[in-house]
Amino acid sequence: MLLFTEGTLRTNIFLKVLHDPAAAEVLAKCAYVRVEYKKDGDEAKRFKIASAPLLLLIDPTGEEPKELRRVAGGSARELRAVLEGALKKLQK
Repeated sequence: MLLFTEGTLRTNIFLKVLHDPAAAEVLAKCAYVRVEYKKDGDEAKRFKIASAPLLLLIDPTGEEPKELRRVAGGSARELRAVLEGALKKLQK
């Protein structure tokens, strides 16, 4: 996963949701990299990121990373469900 962040209130709220106990247990099973969002940055261009915060779920098993889902907000329970779904897809 790639977590695009910037120094805004929205990012701070999203980070709190990620580390809420309802999501943190599943998040601990995932590998993610926090990337500072820059509008014209290489990563933003490569993954077509228009704003932050954004959690980009990626299947890294192929030659090229395959996007599974984008998450820009929601509750900790919603995020947990999304992460569990992504993990199930990767385990198949």
